[in-house]
Amino acid sequence: MTESDVDSSCIVCGDRGRVFLEREDLCLVRSPACGLEWQDPMPTEEELDALYDATYFERWGSVDDPSENPVRTMKRITYGVVLDAIRQHVTGGALLDVGCALGYLVEAALDRDFDALGLDRNTHAVRWAAERLGERVSAGELDATAFPGRRFDAVTLTDVLEHVPDPGELLARCRERLTASGVLALLLPNAGSATRRLFGNHWPHYVAEHLYHFRPDNLSRYLGQHGFEVLEARTGFRKAFTGQYLGTYAARVGSFVPPGIDRLGALPIRIPTGEMLVIARRRA
Repeated sequence: MTESDVDSSCIVCGDRGRVFLEREDLCLVRSPACGLEWQDPMPTEEELDALYDATYFERWGSVDDPSENPVRTMKRITYGVVLDAIRQHVTGGALLDVGCALGYLVEAALDRDFDALGLDRNTHAVRWAAERLGERVSAGELDATAFPGRRFDAVTLTDVLEHVPDPGELLARCRERLTASGVLALLLPNAGSATRRLFGNHWPHYVAEHLYHFRPDNLSRYLGQHGFEVLEARTGFRKAFTGQYLGTYAARVGSFVPPGIDRLGALPIRIPTGEMLVIARRRA
């Protein structure tokens, strides 16, 4: 693909993207003006459905017995940090986890006395989550049919915004569901991170299911355009991982596998892999 073939414009600044990565399964472009990166062309709805089939979570070993699952352990460590950050801005109350997957954040939020609910479009994931959480989790999109009439003191988008074809529409729906002083928490890849600079075009976040790649500056601008004010941004956020999980992920996406990473086994450690945590408040 050449620059003249790019037919999409940046959702933040309106600039036309320029190709910077092209391989068999992925083409990424970047706005010269604001630095936002996105796929061009975007996957079709059918291609996205194929990505998120029944095996999507099984690939990571995420649907084993929850009491013995190391993925659940590492996820709950990460989500605990996210929830503690939220508690710096709201004292508690109702929380909605959009893109709840297997429900691990909902579990962690309940442990911290939030009235937590979860929503995910992946019916297979919701079925597994409902075995533990019952009607607290629901399958579907964030629309009028999802937990009708409910408003929330906090909405979380962890590993979600980079996956959706229309991030602005999702942000608008989140804003509609927040209380007047409610906060939105986003955990997502940081295209301005040291990890991104280290790996270059081999950054592990450059995968088919990640449609957009934000930096802190263009994300703050985009949130402002959709009625939010950034309260806090942790640009070097450290997620909890196991060596086993990192090895599996790297092998799947064709990324570099650090020598000896498998020796960590199921031991969770917090390491920087190029994510950021952003807390924003709904503007009136």
